[in-house]
Amino acid sequence: MSPPMERVWHRDFNLAFAGNTAFFLSLLAFVPTLPLYVTELGGGETAVGLVVGAFPLAAIAVRTFAGPAADRWGRRPAMVLGSTIFVAAALGYLLARSIPVLLAVRVFHAAGIAFFGTAAAAYAADVSPPGRRGEALSLFGMSSNVALAASPIIALALYRWSGIGAVALGAAAAAGVALGTTLALREGRAGATAPFRSGPAGDGRLPVVLFHPRCLWPALAIFGYALTFTALLAFLPLFAEARNIANPGWFFTAYSGAVIGARLFAGRLADRLGRLAVILPGFGLVAGGLALLSVTGDLAWLVLAALVYGLGGGLVFPGVLTLAVDLVPAAERGAAMATFYNAFELGLSLGAVGAGAWVERFGLAALYPALAAVALLITGLVWWRSRRLPALVPAPGRACGGGAGAPPR
Repeated sequence: MSPPMERVWHRDFNLAFAGNTAFFLSLLAFVPTLPLYVTELGGGETAVGLVVGAFPLAAIAVRTFAGPAADRWGRRPAMVLGSTIFVAAALGYLLARSIPVLLAVRVFHAAGIAFFGTAAAAYAADVSPPGRRGEALSLFGMSSNVALAASPIIALALYRWSGIGAVALGAAAAAGVALGTTLALREGRAGATAPFRSGPAGDGRLPVVLFHPRCLWPALAIFGYALTFTALLAFLPLFAEARNIANPGWFFTAYSGAVIGARLFAGRLADRLGRLAVILPGFGLVAGGLALLSVTGDLAWLVLAALVYGLGGGLVFPGVLTLAVDLVPAAERGAAMATFYNAFELGLSLGAVGAGAWVERFGLAALYPALAAVALLITGLVWWRSRRLPALVPAPGRACGGGAGAPPR
């Protein structure tokens, strides 16, 4: 058996994994049900777009200080705050009987993921063995995949049974589990939190960090991936209909399976061969999946494209996430994670808008080749930048980006 300091799965990592799963079960319960509730309240397509779109924009705004807060206060307090907000916000949907009130609840709800999600990723890095950080973060990310597989199905069943009230109570219960597991956590390794200073030393103010300067390239990489992802999903049903593919839902099943499968080995490869050894092939597979999708004419080709794209995404996301952690000191991981997730959400937000404008101008058939070109461009930029980056393979017992110590036992 490996010594305790070399274990990925230990008490605090297990609790954090369970808490993150419960947190995303709560979050994802509103993805399939919120548009239905907006229409139930009398809202049209514009209202649906406004209520859904307000969430990522509010989360991006709050993360500018949530990340530094996780560095200054500690990961655990930020996670407690985020999960408490999630409990209160979920119950707030019980009172949301109009579009304006619902919009206000959504903005408040977004603050929860800004604090919890940012701090949880930093916490997972803090309590992971430095030499197995890529593996640990890759496995930790699977918690949201587990939630994605279960939460929407359960939430739709609850909505059809008893409306948004049942969904809200279920989401509040899941967020309560996340809060309980977070309260049981111990703060990460010593030295992982300290004031992140962007102004005069000792001024006592919590800084607002739009992006961490050392995370510019990871942010650009994940922005490009997110842009292709949301643009792909936004027009996939219309694309399948145009190609006479009866059930495009198989794309999501194949994609999810490929992502989970890739995550099982992506982290270990990143630890052994370096982060770029999974990021660059991952982007190549993303481009290949999009290229396959552009020539898809039947369900078999659609599933193949999903498998290739999902395998690429399963390599890219944990690889880039771990690279962002590696490039900053341990006491600045909160700000780094805020930069990473803001870039990801910005890509998600702009991808659908940009894809809509592209399809309107050039047609649906031109979308996926253009997205494949974007993925290849990001691959080239990362490769060019990689000539100035270290190999990023942690030496045993030492973190690449300034981490210190071993996981709490």
